[in-house]
Amino acid sequence: MSSQWTTVFDGSFGGRDCKLQSYSEGGFKVITTQLCDEPGVFEADGSSTLIIPPTPAGREIHIEGETIEVLECNLVQDGGFSNDDAKSITSQFNLPNA
Repeated sequence: MSSQWTTVFDGSFGGRDCKLQSYSEGGFKVITTQLCDEPGVFEADGSSTLIIPPTPAGREIHIEGETIEVLECNLVQDGGFSNDDAKSITSQFNLPNA
């Protein structure tokens, strides 16, 4: 059997569309939209340069986690969701003892 993502929920949280997926070999993903404009980053040191271009609000983003707990944390930190919305989102995966 090949590894694949399976959609377990398609709806909205916090005013944003969210598609929740689980991976057949473990792991979780939420596909949603960026909450606000990101200004981008330019960093340089003696040997390398990091350039991340600006991105607009509403851009599709993928937030992943190997466990529900990691995904919930990433939804808050990377996705800009409230703690309550992150808990509501991860509860949709319907895992025992989650």
